[in-house]
Amino acid sequence: MTPKRFCRVQRFQRLLRRIGDGPRIDWLDAALACGYFDQAHFIHEFREFSGLSPTEYPAHRTEHVNHLRFAE
Repeated sequence: MTPKRFCRVQRFQRLLRRIGDGPRIDWLDAALACGYFDQAHFIHEFREFSGLSPTEYPAHRTEHVNHLRFAE
């Protein structure tokens, strides 16, 4: 993994920890706090690392930050 990719993964991990598992997510606050500077950049990177858009993510998250739940 390149140093740049490692930093991107770390930023994404900070974002996931920041949003937690609460019922309401303030995506703008979380994205800005974690260093994303525009919506397109944030959504592109979120999709790249999770395979989901930010609005799809809450329906699939579990108590484990690095795991998602999908219906079969």
